[in-house]
Amino acid sequence: MSAPRLTDEQLSLALRAYVPRHAPGGSADRLVEAIRVTPQSRPLPFVVAGLGDVDPIGRRRSLLIAAALLAIAALVSGLAAGAWRLSSDDRHDLSVAPPPDVQAYAVSVVQDSPVVRPMAITVTADHGYSSFGDRIEGPVKTRIHMDGAGNVRIEHFATADASQPDTYKIVTADRIVELARQGSESVWLDEPFDGDPRIWIFQELAAYMGVPDVLDCEMTTPDASSAWRYVGLESVIGRPAHHIFCGGEFWIDSETRLILRSRGPLTPDGQPANDTTRTIEVTALELADQPAALFDVAKPIGLRSITRQALQAYEERVHQEAACAADPVCSAPEFPVVPPPAATDPEPPAGPDEIVAAAIEAREHVPPIHLTVARWRSRGGTVGEDRLFYAGPDRFRVELSADRLAGMPARTSIWAGESGVWDSRTDDRGEPFWLRLTNGRNIGDAGYMWLEGMLMTLPECGPARGLPPSVRGPRWQHLGVDRIGGFTADHITCGDADLTWTVDGNEYGCGCTGMEFWVDRATHLVVRRIVPGEGNGAVEVREIVDLAFAGSPDDLFRPPDDAIIEVQPAPDPALASPAPRPEPIGS
Repeated sequence: MSAPRLTDEQLSLALRAYVPRHAPGGSADRLVEAIRVTPQSRPLPFVVAGLGDVDPIGRRRSLLIAAALLAIAALVSGLAAGAWRLSSDDRHDLSVAPPPDVQAYAVSVVQDSPVVRPMAITVTADHGYSSFGDRIEGPVKTRIHMDGAGNVRIEHFATADASQPDTYKIVTADRIVELARQGSESVWLDEPFDGDPRIWIFQELAAYMGVPDVLDCEMTTPDASSAWRYVGLESVIGRPAHHIFCGGEFWIDSETRLILRSRGPLTPDGQPANDTTRTIEVTALELADQPAALFDVAKPIGLRSITRQALQAYEERVHQEAACAADPVCSAPEFPVVPPPAATDPEPPAGPDEIVAAAIEAREHVPPIHLTVARWRSRGGTVGEDRLFYAGPDRFRVELSADRLAGMPARTSIWAGESGVWDSRTDDRGEPFWLRLTNGRNIGDAGYMWLEGMLMTLPECGPARGLPPSVRGPRWQHLGVDRIGGFTADHITCGDADLTWTVDGNEYGCGCTGMEFWVDRATHLVVRRIVPGEGNGAVEVREIVDLAFAGSPDDLFRPPDDAIIEVQPAPDPALASPAPRPEPIGS
C-alpha cells in the first residue's frame, strides 16, 4: 500500500499489453444485459467522496472537511430554529381586519370586554394613584383572574417583585368581597354589587377614559361624531392588537378585546398631557382555567369585618395627618384667633343686604389710596405686612411680604393699564428680575381681584359679578359691630354654606363658607377678613392697619430703571381667556 502510484501512461501501456485490440464477437449484447441487471454504484456526495479514497492522507483530509461542514450545518440549523421560535412567539398573523367603526369598537371595550373566558393577566403600570389621588411611584404590579362564569379577582402587590398580593378583591354579579388594609391590620369588606364584574378589569387596565368634553373622545356610549381613529394592527406580548387613539392610546387584543396596553391622557400630537399621563401594560396573559379557590368569597378565619364608610373615614384621617405633617404651616404651633373689641354704643346697623350693597357700590368709586394690610395665621402666628398703592382699577401696585413659613418669597406686581403688567421674579441663581406681561387679560377684573385680596371688597359673586341678585340659600347675616383699629365696622358672614343662585337654568355658587367680613361704616371698605382653614387647617386673618387717601408717584407703576426685564409675548387673541366667571355647580 506504500508503493508509488502508477501514472496514467504506465496504466495505458500495461492494459495494451494484456487486453485484446478488438472485442470478441457478441460483447456489446452481453455488456448491455450486464448493465441492466447489475446495481449501479453512483458517485458519493462531495462531502464524503474522499472517505473512499484509498490514500490514507487524502481520506484523513476529507474526513476533517466533512466534520467541519457538519458542525457548520448544525450551527446554522440551530440558529434557524431559534429564529423560527422567536418569530413564532413575537410575530403572529397580523392580517386581522381593522374594526369598521373605531368609536363603536372603543365602546365595546368599555361595555363588553374582555370576552368571558378563563384567563390570568399580569399587569404593570409605570406609576399609580392612591384613593386620594396621591401619586404612587412605580412600577405598580397587579394580577387579574377571571373564571368561565365571568367572576373577577384582582390582586394588588406592595412591590413589583412581590410574589404574594398585599390586598385583593373578588367581584361577582351580585357581590364584592375585599381583603383590605387598615394600617398594619388586614380587614374584610363584604358588600352588594349589581353589574358586570368585567368593568373592574377595564378600570385596572385603562390609563385614560375618553369622554365627550375631552377632544370629542366619547367611549362609553355610541357617538358618530367622535374623533377616535385607527392607528394600525401591532404586536403586544406577541399577540395581534388593534391600536386606537383619541386623547389617549389603547392596544386591544384582537381575539379577546382585552386592553393589552394603554397610555394617556395625551395631547393631540401624542405627547403626555401632564404629570398624570401613565402607561399600563399587560406583561403576561394565560388563557386557561383558573383554580376555583381563587374565587372563594368566604371570609378568611380571623379577619375583622369593616364597612366601606369606616375604612374610608380611617383612610381620610391618615391622609390628612400625613399631609399636615408634611406641611410646615399645618404642623406649626397653634394660636387662638383673638376677636376684635365690640364698638361702644354704635348706631343701629343697617340690614346685612344693605351693608353688602353699599360695599359693592363703594368698590366702583374707590379714590386713590395707600393701605397696609397685616396678615396673621392661627398656625404659626404673624406672617407679615402687605402694601397696596391704588390709582384705579387698571393702575395699582401690590407688594406682598415674604411668607417664610410657607416658603413663599416676597413679590411685587404692577398693573399699569395699557402699558402692561410687571411681576418681580427670582431666577434659578437667586438673582431678581422683572417679567413684563402683556395686557392679554381683563385688567379691570384683575384689579378687583387684587382689591378683594387686599380686603377692600367682598367676594366676587352674585351682584359683584353683574349677575341677578336672586341669591338662594343662606343669606348674609349680621353678627355685630366692632372696632378694627380706628374703624367702626359691621361684622357680617355668609354662614356655614356657599351662596347659590340660578341664571338661565344654570346653578352658580360663591365660595364664602365660614368667611367673616368687617365693613367700615364710613368708607364701606372691608377692613378685616377671616378665611377658615382649608388644606393646612390654619385660619387666616387680614386686617388693614394703615389707610390713607392719596395719590402715588408715577415711578411706583413701573420697575426700577436698572431692573433686568424679560418680556412675555402677547397671547393669541383667539386663545385669550375671558374674565373668570363662576362655573355651574356639577360642571
